[in-house]
Amino acid sequence: PYSFCTRHYIQAPLLCSKTTMGTNSNMNRWALIVVLALGWSTGAQAFLAPQPRVVVSSSPTSTVTSSSTTVSTSSSSTTVLHMAMSRKARRQMETETRKKVTRDKKFRDAVTTDDDDDDKDGKSKPFLESNVADSNAAGEEMERRMLSRPDVSNLYVDEETGMEIIQQGRFVMDVITRQAIQLNPNPQLRMAQMFPGIPREVRDEHRFDWSSCEVPAMIDSLKAACSVKDELPTAPSVTNKGIDFVLANRDLLGHRMSKTMGKLMMRAAWLEEKDQMRSYRNLMQNFLTIENYISAPFRQIIMDVELEIGPNFGNLDLEKYVGSEQYQRSAAYLVLKGMQCTWEKKLRDAEVIENTVQTESNYYKILATGDPRRYHPEPEVIWEMKECARVCAMSIEMVKTFVGNEKMFNDLPVELRFLEAALSIQGGVALRKFIDEDFCPKEEITPEALREGMRRLLAQLDSMYLDPYADIRNVVDKLQRAMVIGTDDARSPYDPYLNDLSSESPGYFQTYTFNHGPMSLVRFLDTKKFDPEKQNNDKE
Repeated sequence: PYSFCTRHYIQAPLLCSKTTMGTNSNMNRWALIVVLALGWSTGAQAFLAPQPRVVVSSSPTSTVTSSSTTVSTSSSSTTVLHMAMSRKARRQMETETRKKVTRDKKFRDAVTTDDDDDDKDGKSKPFLESNVADSNAAGEEMERRMLSRPDVSNLYVDEETGMEIIQQGRFVMDVITRQAIQLNPNPQLRMAQMFPGIPREVRDEHRFDWSSCEVPAMIDSLKAACSVKDELPTAPSVTNKGIDFVLANRDLLGHRMSKTMGKLMMRAAWLEEKDQMRSYRNLMQNFLTIENYISAPFRQIIMDVELEIGPNFGNLDLEKYVGSEQYQRSAAYLVLKGMQCTWEKKLRDAEVIENTVQTESNYYKILATGDPRRYHPEPEVIWEMKECARVCAMSIEMVKTFVGNEKMFNDLPVELRFLEAALSIQGGVALRKFIDEDFCPKEEITPEALREGMRRLLAQLDSMYLDPYADIRNVVDKLQRAMVIGTDDARSPYDPYLNDLSSESPGYFQTYTFNHGPMSLVRFLDTKKFDPEKQNNDKE
C-alpha cells in the first residue's frame, strides 16, 4: 500500500542506526529500494550517510540513538516530515520568491507616483526631482554602448561556437548602397524623407484604380515598372521608376502584396512550375528591397529619438530633450504613443495572469499570455500588474503632456493628430461620423485623403521591429479598417488570396514534404490534413 511505503520511506534515515540494524533488516532493505527507486537525493544521502535531523513525534514511545543525534520516534503513529514538494507547490513558492525580490531603486524612483512616496515632512516629492543625475548617467551609458557598435549591422561567425551572429549597428543600412543611411541636413527635407511622397502627375500616372484592379494586373504593372528591358535588375539594384511606382501605391501594396506574392510563389512550387516560382521570388525580392529603401529614413529618425527619450523616461519636461524640429517631434510622438500602447497591452496581460484562476482548461491560454521571459528564474522583464500599472500610468502621462503642449503637437502631420483624436472615440459609427462632420472639415482635407494617409502610416510602421512597435501598428491597422467600412476603399482584391483557405483559392498550395523521413512528425500532417482520399478537409 502507498501509505506503508510512504511511512517506512520517511523513517528510512532512522532505521539505519546501529540499534535497529539487526532487528529491522528486511525493513531496511525495503526502505533502500524505495529511496533509490524514487531517486530523491535527500533520502538517498540520508540512508547512505546518516545526517543529524530532528523528527517531530506526537507521542514518543522509544528513543533511537544515531551516530550524532538522539531523536524520538513512535511506532504507533506516522512521523511527519517534509521530504519533498510537488511541482505545483515549487512553482508557487518560486513565484512568491520572485515577488519578494525588489527591483533596482532607480526603477522604483522612475515609476513611483506622488501618492506612493512621501518625504518625512508628509509632503509629496516632485516627480523625478532626485533622478536627474541617474537619467544623465543612463544616457551616457546608452551613448557609450551605441558608439561601440559598428556603423551598420553585420554578420560574423563566433570563434567558439561557429554560429553566425548579427551584430547590430548604430545606423540603419541603406539596402542599395549597403552603407549607413544618409539623412538630408535640411530639417524640412528630412521630414520629407520620413514621410515620402511624389509629385501629383507621377502619382496619377502609376496609381491603381482601386475600384476595379485585380492582383494579376497589379503584379504585371509592378514588374513592368521594376524591370529594365523586361528583366529585373540584379539585387540589390532597383530602378527609379520602380521606386516611383511603389511610392504612388504605397498604401495599396505593403505587406499585403508581399504576402500575396509569397503565396503565389509557394503555389507555383507546389504545381512544379519552376520558372514561374523563380519569377515571383525575384520580383518579391526586388519589391522588398524598394520597401526597405523607402522606410530606412523613417527607422533611422525613430532610432535617434529613442536614444533621447529612453534615458529620460518619466521626465515630463519634454522640451528639454525632445528636438524642436517637426520631424523630431513627429518621431517623438510615435515613440511615446508606441510605448503607451505597449504598456497598456502589458497591463491587460498582467490583469489576466493575476486575476484568472488557473485550471486545466485555461492552462495553455495563461501560459501564452504576456511576456514569456517572466518564466525565467530571475526575470528581468516587468510583468507584475502593480509594476505594469505604474509604468503604463507614466507612459500615458508623458503622452498627455506632449499632446497638451500646443507648440510641440499642433503642427504635426494630420495623420498623427487624427490618431490621437480617434483613439478616444468609441464605436465605428461614431468614428466615421467624426471624420466626415468634424475632423476633415476642420483640417480641410477629404476623407479619402485621410484614409490614404493612415494606410501610408501603417506601411511605415510595418517596417519597424516588433518590440515595441507591434502594438501601435495593430492599433493603426484596426483604426484604418474601421475607417473604410461603407466606403469604396473597403474593397480589397487581396481577400481571395489571403483570407480564403479553401482549395478553390487562387493562392492555395500544399507543402511539398511527402518525401519526409520515416521518423518525421510531418507524416501525421500528411495522413491527417491531406488525406489523398479526401483531398483536403476544408470544412473541418
